[in-house]
Amino acid sequence: MKKVLVLGDLAEFRFHSLAELEPLVKALAEEYELCLSEEYPNLTGEALAGFDGVVNYIDNWQERGNAAAEAVLEEYIRGGGRMLLVHCGIILKSAPELLKVFGGSFVGHAQYQTLSFKATGVGHAVTEGMEAFAVPEEPYQFVLHDAENTQVLLTYELDGQEYPAGWVRRHGKGGIVYLVFGHNRSTFENGEAALLCRRAVDWVTADRGLECR
Repeated sequence: MKKVLVLGDLAEFRFHSLAELEPLVKALAEEYELCLSEEYPNLTGEALAGFDGVVNYIDNWQERGNAAAEAVLEEYIRGGGRMLLVHCGIILKSAPELLKVFGGSFVGHAQYQTLSFKATGVGHAVTEGMEAFAVPEEPYQFVLHDAENTQVLLTYELDGQEYPAGWVRRHGKGGIVYLVFGHNRSTFENGEAALLCRRAVDWVTADRGLECR
């Protein structure tokens, strides 16, 4: 059984507790050995080497993250590790090197509301065969970087305009996939959103050469 490290905050979260992932964790536990941890400030490369992939739901990097942990995570991905970033896991404004790895900077969001999501047509295991669907979520907005190495997989519509809601990108020998879903646990109880998260974890832990497509 493959091992997945799930990072987030429980005792000192700002907006999103790791507990919000409970429905997803229960579903994943059927096929993966999961380790939930809020000890990301003390990560080591040796510890990460014991996992087949990482799920990042870190909410309080601003107060708890540090340069040493940032370097460990960057090196992990560059060396061949893969990571799924869920919702708030990308908001690491005090970690500039990781933001380069993740490929996007969070710039804010409109009010929580029902959003319509659709795949972009880029061939990828996470969104293959996906039908458009709607689910209540926070409409996170980003400035994307390094478009050459980033493939947008998913968009949502807001006020007649489309925004990126998920992408995949390479970094060194490894890579990341980001999904905007995850403001609260009800998102992970939505069948379509939960399926995309599950497919993303499957991609992160897959035994194959890493390709964006």
